Amino acid sequence: MEPLTREIWYYFSSFGKVYAAQQSPAGRFLLGLDGP
Repeated sequence: MEPLTREIWYYFSSFGKVYAAQQSPAGRFLLGLDGP
């Protein structure tokens, strides 16, 4: 149950980062530092 929860959390966390990146230049900047 816990590993599955972590996968779900990771999925939504990643989605949140992408969404934030699309909403603001600051988000895109942070996303660039945090990921590929």
